[in-house]
Amino acid sequence: MASVYRIYKRKGIYYSFHGPTGRRESLHTSDKQEARAMIAAKSE
Repeated sequence: MASVYRIYKRKGIYYSFHGPTGRRESLHTSDKQEARAMIAAKSE
């Protein structure tokens, strides 16, 4: 099953994007590994 969340970076900060709803949210981090961990936790 594919994740419905995607991450992207703007001005050095990572954000999440929820595909089905189009909601965007800041992850408040500039570390890529930390951002991926946050998205993995949200997807569970």
